[in-house]
Amino acid sequence: MQKGLAQQEKSLHAKSEEAKTSLDKVVVSKTAINIKTVETKQAKKEVLEKKKQIEEIIANVDEKLANVLPMLEEAMSNIKAISPKDIALLKSLGHPPEPVKMSVTAFVILLADNTKYKDFSEAKA
Repeated sequence: MQKGLAQQEKSLHAKSEEAKTSLDKVVVSKTAINIKTVETKQAKKEVLEKKKQIEEIIANVDEKLANVLPMLEEAMSNIKAISPKDIALLKSLGHPPEPVKMSVTAFVILLADNTKYKDFSEAKA
């Protein structure tokens, strides 16, 4: 009986150690899950903040675009009203004032839908 009791005690001790090891693993897993939960909540908060910032930027851009679009449409309409005679006059200018140079360059960029023109000499050609 003493022998049987000793064996049961050894078995019980082994099972107790096994249970303790399993419990430690559960505690470690639970701690890891809690850490991941906190990290996930923080990441979600950061994503929501970024989303809010992006929405504000989009609203700001939309507002600016709404203000600029009519001006762009008017400018395109005015560009289309320029006659070949007007263009010949601009080409004949040797050294036009800076505002004329900038206007012609912008005109060519808008009309050609290309930004390869960098200055008046390229634009007037």
